[in-house]
Amino acid sequence: MVDAERRPPRIDDHLETVASSLGTDGGLFVGLDFDGTLSPIASTPDEPELAAACRDALAALVAHPGVTVGVVSGRALADLKERVGVEGVVYAGNHGLELEHRGETEVHPAAATHRPHLREVRRELEGRVGDVRGCEVEDKDLTLSVHYRRTPPALVENVRDGVRDVVPEDDPDLRVNEGKAVLEVRPAIDWDKGSAILYLVEHLEGVRRIVYVGDDVTDEDAFDVLDDEDVGVHVGPGHGSAADYRVDSQDEVAPFLSWVADVVDGSS
Repeated sequence: MVDAERRPPRIDDHLETVASSLGTDGGLFVGLDFDGTLSPIASTPDEPELAAACRDALAALVAHPGVTVGVVSGRALADLKERVGVEGVVYAGNHGLELEHRGETEVHPAAATHRPHLREVRRELEGRVGDVRGCEVEDKDLTLSVHYRRTPPALVENVRDGVRDVVPEDDPDLRVNEGKAVLEVRPAIDWDKGSAILYLVEHLEGVRRIVYVGDDVTDEDAFDVLDDEDVGVHVGPGHGSAADYRVDSQDEVAPFLSWVADVVDGSS
């Protein structure tokens, strides 16, 4: 259990140590969240776009023969691919329930069986919280997201209570996970962003080290699976994060990725 008061140190103060960990001999997997990491946080789920500087940095990393870039997000796979659109990237959508690598798409078999139940729950949620001001129920096929970023603070508990009424804690098939101004309804299976990263790395050739960058609560699952030689970077203040280091804002992600590209090229 990570101390809630722990705050990862700024990575700028430890670049020499990180560069030593990365090395220049290839075998690097760079995993990245999307919202709040590659894209600034927006008020609605339809708004975020890949920041131009991040696109350039991803392209530089993908071009390196010893680097694989993976974008790992709560977004549905098709939505994620459209927003990133960088050739050569591998993807984990819906918190890893959908994967695309080596030109093949995989859906977690246990998650696929929950689709009919999720459709029923979506209708119940829309009836229960769909009319709450600023609340939006997003259907991502394998999961549901209840967004309340635009909901007035006085009504947020109404959203939380409504979701818990529809999907109680003892629901045998579904569970609710917290994110930044979002409640995620997912199949109750033992699979998350960390599981997805380990699966991808196992099925990619020659990966020796992992760099993972993310800003959300769900990214802690990814930080938790990293080894001592790997590098976890939290985007934002990072209080209570298991990440090794932090950058203070989304604006610092692209410069960090460009620096990583320089390190693996041996030019930094």
